[in-house]
Amino acid sequence: MKTNYLALCAIAGLLASTACGKKEEKKNAAPPPTPVSVITASTSPAVYYDQYPATVVALKTVELRSQVTGFITSLNFQEGDLVPAGKVLY
Repeated sequence: MKTNYLALCAIAGLLASTACGKKEEKKNAAPPPTPVSVITASTSPAVYYDQYPATVVALKTVELRSQVTGFITSLNFQEGDLVPAGKVLY
């Protein structure tokens, strides 16, 4: 019985030392490097725009009419200006 136990321990020790030796060899082996291409990053102007078909409609409209007859001698605004209420236009 002692001989069988001693033989079994010897075989188990031999297997354990053999298995440990192979793991170390695998850890040292590295995979081959993967080839990659490299470029230098640079800045450049980028213009982003979108076009949408649409129709623009004013929320408020005003109709200007003269209360007296006469001639317009000066315009106190330009087309497209924002004019606050009460400002003299002509």
